[in-house]
Amino acid sequence: MGNENTRFVWARPEFYAFGEIPPAAWQVNGTYLNLKRQEHMDSWALGAVAMWKKRNGNLAHAYGVAFSPIEDIPAALVLGRHSQCDVSLETSCSLRHVLVTAYFDEERPRLNARDLNTAYGFGVGESGPVKRATCYERGRLTLGTAEIRLFTAPPHEKFKLNAPWYPDWKSSLPPAGVKERHAQEVASVLAEDEETFRLAKQLDAARQQDKKYANVDWADAAVFGFRDRT
Repeated sequence: MGNENTRFVWARPEFYAFGEIPPAAWQVNGTYLNLKRQEHMDSWALGAVAMWKKRNGNLAHAYGVAFSPIEDIPAALVLGRHSQCDVSLETSCSLRHVLVTAYFDEERPRLNARDLNTAYGFGVGESGPVKRATCYERGRLTLGTAEIRLFTAPPHEKFKLNAPWYPDWKSSLPPAGVKERHAQEVASVLAEDEETFRLAKQLDAARQQDKKYANVDWADAAVFGFRDRT
């Protein structure tokens, strides 16, 4: 997974204040995201809304939703400038910049945000960019001038977008041996990758047993997590 033609500006380390987003705009965001959610109400879901200001001052938006048919399989969204990203951004960042994975097999859904080996990282409200971070149930991060808000939902429930607060992220460093700006191979021997192989085998077994899993596949080459391809 290359990140050629990368351009990044550490322009928004802080999150949008409440008054910076018009209520009507946020209502549209919520309506669209839950319309996508309703396509697979029997699945676990990860949703993302990205917002950034254009040069004329208007607020731009992008959306993405990923589904997981069973709680043992995570859902994943890729954020970046590439048109094939799940959430495609018109802001200063890499072509594929961040992978967000939601794990549903714990007491609370866990969100992992992971820099895809760019030279820059992403923002989680700290003084500078980070490479990896974890929080629970919902979260928000920044890329260039954009803020991305993340939500999870269990089966048969909509996304709850009017959150009064967002939990803090716990940031961490990449494992030893990960080289900057070089995508990891899926065949890596990292423990995290071994878990991915285990989930892949579980997914293959589920697809053979039940046709409803036929459209569930890798989110992308060398990306950890799955999304519904329908």
